Amino acid sequence: MFVSESILELSRDINSLLVRVDAAVKRLAGSKARPGEEPESLRIVHLKVAEEKIRNFTVVMRADLGFKDMTQEARDPTIKASAVKDH
Repeated sequence: MFVSESILELSRDINSLLVRVDAAVKRLAGSKARPGEEPESLRIVHLKVAEEKIRNFTVVMRADLGFKDMTQEARDPTIKASAVKDH
């Protein structure tokens, strides 16, 4: 199977972020957290960023496969409004 360079780049970016989160969690579990490293900051900052990157990855992958991104339509009311007007 061919995987586009954009997918490979996005997956490397996501993996890099998740490796940093994993390392921070291990430091927290071992009571060796860096200054400012707290469970809540990991959840809010890093995992929210990871969630957005994964969402973007899904959109790009679906586009590479030729699927229309239905999740974008669900989030963007202007797309729904124009789709209703066209039909």
